[in-house]
Parts: sequence; C-alpha cells; structure tokens
Amino acid sequence: MAENSNIEWRPIETAPKDGTVIDVLLWGTSRMPNVQWGMTDGMAVDIETWIDTFSAMPVWGPSESPEIVTHWLPIPPAPHAFPDGEGV
Repeated sequence: MAENSNIEWRPIETAPKDGTVIDVLLWGTSRMPNVQWGMTDGMAVDIETWIDTFSAMPVWGPSESPEIVTHWLPIPPAPHAFPDGEGV
C-alpha cells in the first residue's frame, strides 16, 4: 500500500505535550509511529522527551540532538467496520 503523498506534516513545535500518541518525522525523512511526550528515566536524571511507546525509550540516543524530531502528525482514526463483520 502506498503512503498518502498528500499528508501535511506539522512542525514539531506545535505537537501536543499532554501524552497524546502521535507519529513523528525524524531528520525530516523517516516516519516513527506511536510516539508521545513524557517523562523517562535518563539514567542519571529523569527527563521530559519524545518517547517511543513500543519500547518506552527516548526517540533519540545520548549522542543525538532532540532536533532530529522535526515534524508530527496525528494518529489517523481506525477504518470503519464493515457491516456483518465483512472485511475483518
């Protein structure tokens, strides 16, 4: 399935920081799904950062800059169910 080329990514500065799960764009080119702003154990200190909800780890590593996260998109809604369970 081809990805929709009409997707309008939003600047990361406008992303919700209330725990809402979103997709983000890294380096302006690589999509990472299911990310949220939250608190994580930064080993020496707890930090607020973008977190991968699958691994519960920060999106970027210790040698990378937070600026790698450039854009975001809301998670699209699930498709509507077909009548009588068709297509499931």
